Amino acid sequence: MSTDSRLPRAIREALADDAAVEGADVETPGNVDKSASAREANDLLDRMAALIEASAPSPSLEARLLSETRVAPLRYAPFFSRLAALFDLEESAVEQQLAALANPGSWKRTGLKGVERVMVSAGPELASARTSFVRFAPGAHFPKHAHVGFEQVFVLEGCYTDDAGVRHGPGNLHEMVADTEHEFWVAESEPCIAASVLHQGLRFREWPLKLFNPFLKGRA
Repeated sequence: MSTDSRLPRAIREALADDAAVEGADVETPGNVDKSASAREANDLLDRMAALIEASAPSPSLEARLLSETRVAPLRYAPFFSRLAALFDLEESAVEQQLAALANPGSWKRTGLKGVERVMVSAGPELASARTSFVRFAPGAHFPKHAHVGFEQVFVLEGCYTDDAGVRHGPGNLHEMVADTEHEFWVAESEPCIAASVLHQGLRFREWPLKLFNPFLKGRA
C-alpha cells in the first residue's frame, strides 16, 4: 500500500505498518509493536493538523465578500431554487432577474402608497400570469382586496401580518385561492420584499382603489 510521499519518512513507514497490521489475520508481538507505532504516527498527524490555522481573508477581500452578499442577487442565494420553481425558470435566470433589485431605478411605482415592483420574465408555464418582485415600505398597509384567481407570494426579506393575525416572513410561501379576501400590514422596522405570481388579478371593492383593478390583472 502506498502512502503520501510528502509526509515525513517515519510517518510513512508507520502508516505502512498500520496497513499491514490491518490486513493480518492473527495478532503477533510484532504486529502489536507496529500498531503502536502507527497510533503514535496518527497522534502526531492529529497534533500537526491542530497547529495549522485557517488563513483569514485579507481585509479588502473580506469587505468585498460582505458587500456582495448584502445585496441582490447573492443576498437571496438561499432562495434561488425555490424562486426557480415559483417562476418556472432555471436558477441562472433567477439570479439574473434578482440582479435588477440592486438597481434603485428598476423599482417602479404601482400607484398604491408604499408599493413598488420589478416585473419578472417568467417561464412558459406562467405565460398568462403577472410575475414580479414587490417591495412594500416599512409600515405599509395593503388594503383589503379579493383574489380573482390563484396567487402566490414568497417572502424574501422583511415580513407582513395579515388580517387573520398570521405573520409571513423570509422563506414563507403564502398562497391564496380564488374568491378569498384579505389585507395586511408590513412591519414598521424594515421594508418587505417578496416574489409574486398573480393569476387573473386582484379586485378592490372600494373607491378610489377600484380604479387600480384593471392594472392588477394577469397578462391574459
